Amino acid sequence: MEKGQTSVYVIIGIVVLIAIIISFVIIPKLGVEREEVIETDILPVKNFVDGCVKQTLGAGVLFTALHGGYYHLPENRFEADYAYIPYYYFNGNVDVITKKKWERGLEDYINAELLKCLKNLKPIRLMGFEVEAGEPHADISISSRKVEAYVNYPLSLRKAGEKKILEKFYGDVKVDLLSIINIAKAITEQTTKDPNSIYISLMSELSNKYKVSINALTYTDTSVYVVQDSKKLVNDLPLMFLFATKYDIVNHAPELEFIPDMTALVGEQLYYKMKAKDYDDDILYYDTDSVLFYVNHGLGVMNITLEPKHVGTHTVVFSVTDGKLNTTQEVTITVK
Repeated sequence: MEKGQTSVYVIIGIVVLIAIIISFVIIPKLGVEREEVIETDILPVKNFVDGCVKQTLGAGVLFTALHGGYYHLPENRFEADYAYIPYYYFNGNVDVITKKKWERGLEDYINAELLKCLKNLKPIRLMGFEVEAGEPHADISISSRKVEAYVNYPLSLRKAGEKKILEKFYGDVKVDLLSIINIAKAITEQTTKDPNSIYISLMSELSNKYKVSINALTYTDTSVYVVQDSKKLVNDLPLMFLFATKYDIVNHAPELEFIPDMTALVGEQLYYKMKAKDYDDDILYYDTDSVLFYVNHGLGVMNITLEPKHVGTHTVVFSVTDGKLNTTQEVTITVK
């Protein structure tokens, strides 16, 4: 089956999305996501933090999706110009993102990034509150309908001498990450059967089943799969999920053209040019095991003026190598 061709439009889309996420200014939208009894005077604070949780979660979903579901990337990854992408298939090993790993990555993202949205709590102070805060601790739940963030973030609020505590905050993003994981599993499972092929028919089948677009970008030894879901926007942006698989590159030994036995006389010029071809187009290096009958290592040319020291019957091993594998042939050279 033929490999997919690199689409410049897909890459441009990835670059634009990354740029938006990196420069994303999170503006929380007010609104209570779940019914909860909150005292009226601190309800604006609750709404503000809930809004930040929702927006930070959305940014986290977009960011981790571009990195195969990871916040902290694994060691085996493909470093493209536009993103670092984890390998789901690498040297015979399969490592597809799991629901649990993605949840942990989103938790780490929110714990690290939430305070940027909260702007060091300045908006809360502008509401007239004195505020002291603990550290946020997120708990993420991924389902087929949405991603939910339950954040424990202790806030001690004081206003007009009265102290109140807020701790529990919530946000969700309506996106189906489980289907994305299933798509990655299916493609990776097929890759294990033939790592050097792109399965266009499978990609089409999965695209129709899950109502997403799937493209494959091919590089020297890597395929990058791009799954895009534009049905449900996340922070007003389409979800773009990337993962990579590495080809099992097989090195082939160079083929050495047959070398006939040689007979010559002292005083004559003994000339022979070795000929070889390499399936992988590697640079070839020629040699013999003889100090009397040597060849030019780059060209494989033997050009020797025969002297009395060459007299006799000699068994010479001619060889060619690509630096990893070599091919040899024994040749009898007779000098009289």
